[in-house]
Amino acid sequence: KTSQSTGLPLRASTAMLPGGYAVLAMIISAHLLAPAESASMECDGNPQTSNSTFPSTLKLLAAGLPGNASTSPNGFATATVGTAPGLVYGMALCRGGTNASSCRACVAKAFGDAQASCPGDTGAAMYEDGCVLRFSVQRFLDFLGADQWQVREITFSVVADRASVVVSAAWFGAALSAILTAVVNHAVSSPSPAASSNSTIRSKFFATGEVAFNPRIYGLAQCMPNLAPAQCDGCLRRLQDEATPYLDGGTNPGWIEAGSAWCILRYSVRPIYDGQAMLQLPAPPPPSPSVPPEHGAGSS
Repeated sequence: KTSQSTGLPLRASTAMLPGGYAVLAMIISAHLLAPAESASMECDGNPQTSNSTFPSTLKLLAAGLPGNASTSPNGFATATVGTAPGLVYGMALCRGGTNASSCRACVAKAFGDAQASCPGDTGAAMYEDGCVLRFSVQRFLDFLGADQWQVREITFSVVADRASVVVSAAWFGAALSAILTAVVNHAVSSPSPAASSNSTIRSKFFATGEVAFNPRIYGLAQCMPNLAPAQCDGCLRRLQDEATPYLDGGTNPGWIEAGSAWCILRYSVRPIYDGQAMLQLPAPPPPSPSVPPEHGAGSS
C-alpha cells in the first residue's frame, strides 16, 4: 500500500482483517478548513491488469455515487457496479450538515483526486474536507458482518499538529477529555433525523460540540450510518484511546484527527464544522495551584 499525507506526525495501524479484507486507514487532512489540495488518501496497492474492466466500471461508479450520497438523508451511499468477477464496491459519506450540492461536488472531486493519486490501482480511500470516499475491488463492506467485525482490527490513523497550546497540560487535557467524550456519547445515541430539505443534510451517528475554554475547543464525531450502535461506539472509543497518547507530555496539540474507514473523531482550536455546535460545554475549573513546601518545616 502507498499513502500520501500532510507530512505531519502520524501514527497508523495496518492490520489484515478476517476473511482477507484489508480496510484502509484514512490519513486525515492537516487543516479541515484548508484548500482541497490538503486532502489525504491511501491506495490499495493492487495494480490493474492490462485487460482489466476496472477503469470503465469505476467510471460508472463515479457517475452514480456522488448523486446517491447527496440525495441521501444521511449524506451516505454504497454501491456495487459491474459484473463478476469485475465488480467494484464503493462507499461515500459527507460530513454531517453538508448541503446536497456541496456533498455531491465533494464526492465527485474525491473520485478524481483518488485516481490521480493512485494511478493504476484498483482501490483507494480518499478523505476530503467535507467527505469520505472508499472504492475497491475488495468486498470491504463484509467487515461489518457479525462474523467479521473486530474493533481491535480496525485500521486507523492519528494525525496531530506540531504547534502547542500554551496552557496547563492538566487543564487543557480535562477540557479535551470532556468534549471528546461528549461528542462520542452524543453521536452514538443520536437518532437519524430526516433531512428537512434537499439543501440540509443531517446525519445519523454525528455530533459536534465546543468547550468555552481559552482557546475555544471544537470537537466532532461521526460514524458511517450503516454501523450498528455498538459498532459506532466501539469504533469511536478506539479512536479516542488511540488519540490519548498525543495529549501526554504537556504538548497540548492545537488539533488532533483520528480516523478509519468507519468513524472519525476530531478536535481543534479552530472551527471544524459549519453552524452552531450541537453541544455547548463550560470550561472545566482550573487546577489548584501547587503549594511549595515551607523551608525548614519539620526540622529541629
